[in-house]
Amino acid sequence: MPWQTKPPLSEEKTGLAAVTADAPAPETGSRIYAIGGWTGFKDLNTVEVFDTQANVWTTVAPMPTARFGMGAAVSAGRIHVVGGHQKDVGVVTTHEVYEPATNTWSQAAPMPTARYWLDAATAPDGLVYAIGGLGSNAYNTVEAYDPVADSWTTRAPMPTGRQGLATVLGPDGLIYAIAGFHSPNLFATVETYDPAADTWSSAPSFPKAVNWLGAAVGPNGLIYAMGGASGGNNEARHEVYSYDPATPAAGWSTRAPMLAARSDLAAATGPDGLVYALAGNPQEVGNGFHDSVEAYTFAPNDGVSIEGLDVADILKDLVG
Repeated sequence: MPWQTKPPLSEEKTGLAAVTADAPAPETGSRIYAIGGWTGFKDLNTVEVFDTQANVWTTVAPMPTARFGMGAAVSAGRIHVVGGHQKDVGVVTTHEVYEPATNTWSQAAPMPTARYWLDAATAPDGLVYAIGGLGSNAYNTVEAYDPVADSWTTRAPMPTGRQGLATVLGPDGLIYAIAGFHSPNLFATVETYDPAADTWSSAPSFPKAVNWLGAAVGPNGLIYAMGGASGGNNEARHEVYSYDPATPAAGWSTRAPMLAARSDLAAATGPDGLVYALAGNPQEVGNGFHDSVEAYTFAPNDGVSIEGLDVADILKDLVG
């Protein structure tokens, strides 16, 4: 079966963020980090770390600000968590940085525009790009953070303002902004951002108009986008699609669906070369949220064998 069940998170949650980064000291290698989220009753500052070899979750130092709907990205070995929504406060500009080598968090320059249900990606230039999201409206705002200068600059706006989108850095050096929502419309729109030129272009549309989906890049260079919500009742989806930036004319391909329908999930590519879908909202009345974790193991027509791949090096190559 292409999707396999992995050990669950410590509690049911939605609106979390996930990245793959260096293991916390004194461990070596890379780990998947599941950060923050919402239980339906409280915001979370929990940070759970998955060792794909040992097949276990552990916890590390909690994020200083409990929140959900934030963006997260890795630059120079550090994890940047930007924006989000905080109970009794609302939408925030908070920017906190986790240092695996010391298992500590620090404050960094706040994001200029408060928003949540945004997404973030690190480009080959080493800058962290915070894209889209919702504050007082759905934003087309793009802001770039320079970790060296600890400062933000405004970049060319995304043509289609939206929240609940997914972003990934493709192997072509472009940032892909996939689907999303701007009331009253769900979008199948896919747009690409060229950080070097500070320009946006259109890409083949996603097969479904959805929001709150997850996306990650496999070791084969394909973009995998999964789950999300659609329809008048925000029905959670289990569909999975892939896109090859090297053959844009081919558009998106259907892949094996996730075992559980989920929206507002997190996605990441693990150091084991598998694409992970974490937690999220089943949107089934009375069933709470997911604590479940699934991993996509690739089918023969995905064009990849994970045996012998050093996926940590592949991920580092994508961001320089």
